[in-house]
Amino acid sequence: MQDAGEILAAETDRAPEDTGVGPVADVSNSSELFYISSFGASATVWIGRALSLHPDVVCWHGTRAVPPHVAGTGDLSPEDFADELLICARNTGGAKAFGAIHGFHGTRAKAAFEARGGRFSCVLRDPVKRIHSLFWAYAEDVLGQPVDDVYGVVGALATEQRLRPLRGRERLANRLGRLAGRHEAEQRLREYKSATGLVSKFRWICNRTLEYDLECIASLESEQVARMESLTTDPDALDRFLDRNVRSGIGCTDAMRQRLFSGQKLNRHARRPLESTEILESWPPALREIYRAALERLGLDRLQEAYGAFGYALPR
Repeated sequence: MQDAGEILAAETDRAPEDTGVGPVADVSNSSELFYISSFGASATVWIGRALSLHPDVVCWHGTRAVPPHVAGTGDLSPEDFADELLICARNTGGAKAFGAIHGFHGTRAKAAFEARGGRFSCVLRDPVKRIHSLFWAYAEDVLGQPVDDVYGVVGALATEQRLRPLRGRERLANRLGRLAGRHEAEQRLREYKSATGLVSKFRWICNRTLEYDLECIASLESEQVARMESLTTDPDALDRFLDRNVRSGIGCTDAMRQRLFSGQKLNRHARRPLESTEILESWPPALREIYRAALERLGLDRLQEAYGAFGYALPR
């Protein structure tokens, strides 16, 4: 009688049955692990889903946890996150590469993934358009409804009220109370807080967008940096990205090309796309000053050279 060990060995050595699915790809020289960095507003949801359409790839979006909870729930360090993804990949016997996009900003996850044999890359977008997209979405969330002219609202509130010298909620409410009734005073206070909060958020978005892009561009080879505009419109660009930054030897399948690039474009960022110069001109003076201060702080020549290498102009 065979013991359990002999039975297990026999089962392991047995030739696989013909399942009709074709040969398994040779993954002996392929990465099992990848990470794609982005600060957001760069089609990361679309890109993550596109990569996961490939039969050899699993790409999670906006998570730092395993299982892939939303960011802030069960977050892991880059090292632990990479380890867990590697376990997932190896549990498939190398059949699938596991990775994620848009969870750790900048190059925070680079060392962890590359130390484990993984690949690290980033996605860029025209910086002014990215700032515009991030801020517009945040402003509509703060204001509680879609707005046709976010910048007009912010500019009007800031210009009309001129309340920056006042300090403290009570002092502000008292001042407004003398100008109008109690209800109007409370409404004006809410508007003031929204306006100043929006300006502060714009400053944060503007500076972080430029800082993280510079960090990635300075730390990566050119083939590790991809343009959002190319990935979402050009199947050959996505093909090259898969081969270089996800797993060697794979590219867009015919099914992916048909689903992602035929017919109506799936990825949209605005009802009416604007050029960078149009966006800059639409910003209220306070926001333009913040943007220009960020350019000066980080070095205009340095920024223009970095973005110019990937075909982006930086309006002033």
